[in-house]
Amino acid sequence: LKAELASKQASVEAATKEAAELKQQLASKEALMEAAVKEVAELRKQLAFKEAAVKEAAEAKKQPASREVRAEPAPKSASAAALGVQDPTSQDGAKEADDLRAAEAELEEDSEPPALMRSLGKSLQT
Repeated sequence: LKAELASKQASVEAATKEAAELKQQLASKEALMEAAVKEVAELRKQLAFKEAAVKEAAEAKKQPASREVRAEPAPKSASAAALGVQDPTSQDGAKEADDLRAAEAELEEDSEPPALMRSLGKSLQT
């Protein structure tokens, strides 16, 4: 009878330890999930900002170009300046600006969120 009691106590202790480990794993996974949710929310904000910028650029592109001669050069965006686009109103400058926009759009398509979601899915499966 004493051996049976000792065996049951050992079984209860093992189950208690296992339950504590599972609670710890659950807390860890919940923390990862909360961090991922915050990151996804931040990425959604960034995406909304970029979509608004693309929409604004598309609207600006639809408007007819002004043929007036400007006294001062047109302001350049940081990315246009980096590529050396001198005058976005000239034909060469406009083509370079279009090429820049196309390259930026391609970069946006190759962004990180799918990789983030895959890694998140893998971590949640374990």
